Amino acid sequence: MTDQLVSAPASTDRAHIESLAYLQSRDEVLGRDYAFAAWKETNPATGKWRLRIQSTVTAGANLDPDHPSVRKNMAQAAVEGRRYSVFGPRIEPKDDDPRIVENRLHFDEELRPLRISMHLVTRNGDGTAKDEQVAEFPWPAEPAEPEPVIRAPKSTDRLRVEELAYVSSYDPFIDKDYAYVAYTERNPVSGRWSLKIRAKCTAGASLDPEHAALRAMIDRAADAGEDHTFFGFRLEPKEDDPRKVEKRLYFDADRNPTRVEIEVVTRRIDGTANEPRLASFDWPTY
Repeated sequence: MTDQLVSAPASTDRAHIESLAYLQSRDEVLGRDYAFAAWKETNPATGKWRLRIQSTVTAGANLDPDHPSVRKNMAQAAVEGRRYSVFGPRIEPKDDDPRIVENRLHFDEELRPLRISMHLVTRNGDGTAKDEQVAEFPWPAEPAEPEPVIRAPKSTDRLRVEELAYVSSYDPFIDKDYAYVAYTERNPVSGRWSLKIRAKCTAGASLDPEHAALRAMIDRAADAGEDHTFFGFRLEPKEDDPRKVEKRLYFDADRNPTRVEIEVVTRRIDGTANEPRLASFDWPTY
């Protein structure tokens, strides 16, 4: 077997190296070997890792799984109808040159990375394409729970904050998270409080339990035979757009608030409605 022309470096105290794949093919027109080695490089101190691909013929590839561009590129590919995005140096085939160099990140319908495939096509001496060489390996990490994209503010001496609920959903067509965090702000001296909903991608909301507007809002809904009312920004689905954002305040027979729900529906990569994301919590009592 031919020795590898490029290899992963050795591990050190600062970087743990895990070899993942190797790919090689000779281009007879140029009389040159195309070789690619992929490895995972992890910082032992932080646990953060990168995917690196080194080549004898192109610049290397460096994929940081935490960089926002990774999801953005997956989202763009999904909207274009592909279940993989491309990263790193790329050679695309032409009418007179069939060579291919391409690194693909495959993902599922939730834009979760699944595997990497490396594709290589070189030429025979007459310029025709050799058989495609493919090296493939699973995404080298366990799926991680996404970090909240929006948070409640911190308490201060003058204002006590209590987080109540969080909900988010990603929409690939606009490459944005619809995210909402509900919390109360309470004055520790007077005891007065208000319900706040901080939002990303849309406007938030605020309810003052002592304001006459809240009672009027509930009365209108109750008089219409409803058991809840809407408040804050609302996005209703349309025939060609299934997105939905609703903040619902439920009340009892005595028209007292009992529960709040925040519902978010975004789109899948095929344009259909994603599974509804729902956050629900009891009406605060202080």
